[in-house]
Amino acid sequence: MTYSLSLASIVPASSAFIVKVKGQTRTVNTVTAAGNKVTLTLASPVAYGDEVTVAYNKPSTNPLQTPQGGQAQTMTARNVTNNVAEIPNQPPFVSISSPTKNTGYIAPATITIEANATDSDGIITKVEFYNGQVRLGEVTNAPYLFKWKNVPEGNYLITAVATDNNNARTVSSPVTIVVNKSASRNNQSPIVRIKSPDKGKIFKKNETIILEAEASDPDGTISKIEFMIGDKVVAVLTEAPWTFDWQNADTGQFFVTVIATDNLGAVSQSSEVDFTVYEEKNPGLTMLNLYPNPNDGHFKVEMAKEIDSERLFTVYSLSGQALHNEKSNGQKVITEFNLNELLPGTYILAVSSDNKIIDSRKFTKK
Repeated sequence: MTYSLSLASIVPASSAFIVKVKGQTRTVNTVTAAGNKVTLTLASPVAYGDEVTVAYNKPSTNPLQTPQGGQAQTMTARNVTNNVAEIPNQPPFVSISSPTKNTGYIAPATITIEANATDSDGIITKVEFYNGQVRLGEVTNAPYLFKWKNVPEGNYLITAVATDNNNARTVSSPVTIVVNKSASRNNQSPIVRIKSPDKGKIFKKNETIILEAEASDPDGTISKIEFMIGDKVVAVLTEAPWTFDWQNADTGQFFVTVIATDNLGAVSQSSEVDFTVYEEKNPGLTMLNLYPNPNDGHFKVEMAKEIDSERLFTVYSLSGQALHNEKSNGQKVITEFNLNELLPGTYILAVSSDNKIIDSRKFTKK
């Protein structure tokens, strides 16, 4: 603020001044008076093009005044000439971080192009990827990554173009890549194994059984996975994760295998894994008690009631191996076992009737 007369070095409180920027009050941090000028320092900068007004309310103490005591009068909001220079938009920065110069590929290639892009005075709105003058695609959010698929044999010059929020564009330095003709070679078979279920696992009837496989191909990709229960295909998957929820399984013992096919048609089959599904707490067929437990191989099993059909008792190891089978008349409610041949450990006793497992119980031999 410039006055026509010199001012005394008497400084009013900053609250005597009201500064508005774009209609919003801006805090005045400090006030200085020297010669015929009053300088106000604001809490934050004023940008190019901002409208600014200044008002002065003469305070009762320490008003602006001349050395002779003449006082400056109250001043209503007045427009301020904004001399802030316009800052030109800075163009963005962009570079290709992958692939590096002269990286080689085998046709047909999948080339992942990744760029670094920043803007010092704004934001990146998009990054475009080019092969020479041919636009391959664009990405609007970080990470700026593009997969160029099925690239044939040849030499290519790729660039990335970054655009900022003010439409400034920057072209990266070009990167040369080479895609070589595919050499003839024997296709290697895929590798596949079953992750779930574990061998010998026991499920309840109507429980969802998660079938899960791990598959890889040393010289290509997996094109599909087939889950088989016995000789029946229950699921075909064409992309990872290789997981399928098998539902509504009936009771019995099942064997699951997985067949993996690679991108060139080679096929591999996993080892089979067996598991058992039983019907939980079928009235009249369930075990009421297995005692004593733990035991020395001598124990008794008490069933809920008599039935007309024969019962089959099977002892399994925790890995699912059947170790002992024993039949019993369905009219017997209590059956006694003498399994001296079992080594100390934990086992599963399953009872079935009419080829359906209807209950099981763990026991420990000391």
